[in-house]
Amino acid sequence: QSALLARRRSTAPSPFTGYSFHVLEALIVFANEILVCFMFPIHMGLHRVYHIATTVIHEAGHAGYELSPFIPTIEGIVSVLLNGLKGSSGLNTVQHHDMHHRYPTKHFSLYFTHWDRWMGTIHPKYDATLFKYFS
Repeated sequence: QSALLARRRSTAPSPFTGYSFHVLEALIVFANEILVCFMFPIHMGLHRVYHIATTVIHEAGHAGYELSPFIPTIEGIVSVLLNGLKGSSGLNTVQHHDMHHRYPTKHFSLYFTHWDRWMGTIHPKYDATLFKYFS
């Protein structure tokens, strides 16, 4: 519980608080960086590019400003191709993640919002305020 307490204190995330982890949580989260090197025989340069790309996406997700669908993820690119610049309510957004920090019992899904919708953890005001700035 104390490992998650450090992150729960961050109710207004910013790119500077994106990596505000407890030591135990950081070991778990970043273990994949070590495992990837041993599990997938990829060039170290490619691994560095992957790490930089995921860091940019992570920091953008804590920007406090809605960047979706402009965050360069596969989901974001597909969303732009299918929906144009109006975005998609089925994909997680910066707003979705901000609301998770403000309301810790809401918005647990990582990429797609259907999990929160099915489990009843979507905030009631999320859909009403989603992408209002694009209209």
